[in-house]
Amino acid sequence: MRVEAATIPIRERTIGECHDLAFVFLRAQLPTLLGLIAILATPTLFAAWWLASESDTGLLSVAFLYFMVSPLVGAAIVVAAGHLVFGDAIGVRGTLGTVLRRLPALITVLVISRLAILAGAFALVIPGVLIVLRFAFHFEAMLLERQPLSQVGRRTLSLLRGFWKLLEDFLRTQVYHGVLIVTIFVLVDRGSELLFDAPILAGRLPTDSTGLFFDSLVDHIAHDPLVVTTLLAVTWLTYPAARLAWFFRYLDVRIRRECWDLELDFKVEAQRLEGVS
Repeated sequence: MRVEAATIPIRERTIGECHDLAFVFLRAQLPTLLGLIAILATPTLFAAWWLASESDTGLLSVAFLYFMVSPLVGAAIVVAAGHLVFGDAIGVRGTLGTVLRRLPALITVLVISRLAILAGAFALVIPGVLIVLRFAFHFEAMLLERQPLSQVGRRTLSLLRGFWKLLEDFLRTQVYHGVLIVTIFVLVDRGSELLFDAPILAGRLPTDSTGLFFDSLVDHIAHDPLVVTTLLAVTWLTYPAARLAWFFRYLDVRIRRECWDLELDFKVEAQRLEGVS
């Protein structure tokens, strides 16, 4: 799957088409992407079990852990996907090497963006979402375009024209990821119960009272180490599909915007030459 072998449409790709491309790419490059997830995300599973066992906040602590770590995992996916799309099989080791070389800049952007998002979220949910999108293409600009840290913000702004459409696509991607998480978790839960007689959630809930059922459901999801850790594992397994969809959205935006700018430059130059002649 290489860009030079692809047909680039003039029209804007829908986010649904980006998701389709993400699954095609995921199927073709599954070993590399699963290797990255295994190396980068496995430590968070042990941390999730410990947090759910030792902390009263349980799921909230694990959600915050995912909130902080997922951009770095996403950066690795962006590096691998960016090289593979252009025909350069970088592999797991090469991907991690590229991420480590830019790690100080990545951590700087990570801390700034996460603090800004948290501040926006505490103020109101909607400003938090707007701030998330403000940083949505930062890692692509840093790792694929190799923009210096001082220029990343300006470069991202140049790609965010049509902000509200991109915001809609971003929210749809998050909803899509959420549906994937719930679907896969239910399959894992039922499969574990039917195949190994080891239910994770549903088979451990009381069924004699609706009130007790929902109270137990909330308590297990919020505090049970097995449920919380399984949820995080499923989240990591489905994360590449969502992150790749947004990566292909970035490619679509960049190709269409920059080709449009190039066309405008040619028109300006053609008018200048007509004036000279």
